[in-house]
Amino acid sequence: MRNFGLGKKSLEQWVTTEASCLCTANKARCPFSPKTLLNRAVCNVISSLIYAPRFEYDDQRLAKILHLLEDALKEHFGLVPMVRVPVGH
Repeated sequence: MRNFGLGKKSLEQWVTTEASCLCTANKARCPFSPKTLLNRAVCNVISSLIYAPRFEYDDQRLAKILHLLEDALKEHFGLVPMVRVPVGH
């Protein structure tokens, strides 16, 4: 991860840029969901770090990526109902 900028000063630049965008988006939306905006901001920092471009907060591709990620995490970490199989039947 250090090769991608983790722990280097350049990461601070991406976070600062995204924080500015987040503040602007926060002012433009009333009422707003902080979870949605923060998820999109974090996704944009990672995207900027790996791919260079960032998404606008109203970009439907970003919404789709976050929706798919949330579904995948729910399936992976969610509670799966356990079925009891009677022993000896």
